Amino acid sequence: DWKSGFNGDDLDLIHWNVGLWDTLELYDDGCLTPPKFYAFFIEKICKRINVLFPKAKVIFATSTPVIESRFTEPHFSRRLNSNVKKYNNIAVEICKKHGFAVNDLYSLVENVPEEYYSDMTHLYTPEGTQLLTDAVIKAICDTLDFLKCRYPQIDVELCRTVQFITSQELEDLYPNLSSKERENA
Repeated sequence: DWKSGFNGDDLDLIHWNVGLWDTLELYDDGCLTPPKFYAFFIEKICKRINVLFPKAKVIFATSTPVIESRFTEPHFSRRLNSNVKKYNNIAVEICKKHGFAVNDLYSLVENVPEEYYSDMTHLYTPEGTQLLTDAVIKAICDTLDFLKCRYPQIDVELCRTVQFITSQELEDLYPNLSSKERENA
């Protein structure tokens, strides 16, 4: 049913990611999702994407590293970069088998300053958000450029620059619009 909400019956491009939740360890009993099950579900997701959106160009984004030292109760809850890498490798191998491109966000983020992180796992700071957004936009635009070379009739241009605006800034600019209306202003 959710597919019917899209314009048309297919998508042109899908950029997706999974994995960090699968690598979470609770109470020292290993990752939430064992590697064999993770591989099974990645395979299933890839097949489902190909069935539902057969014309889509697909990009899988690897999970980003975590700051292990910020997990203050490692015997209760933690993530290890060795597991993130392992699960990324599992996903990348399966995704490549299905002809999906890979956006290696792990390597991009691996050596960024800790200040890019908002906590032990997320990069919700302005610097972290900008870095990841630029990488995703680049992957999407590079894919579009590739497709335009193969299909000259494609005449879509995407801006490679993304600017962020807060909800407060939008409200200040458009005080007479509802929050939903401001999303499209």
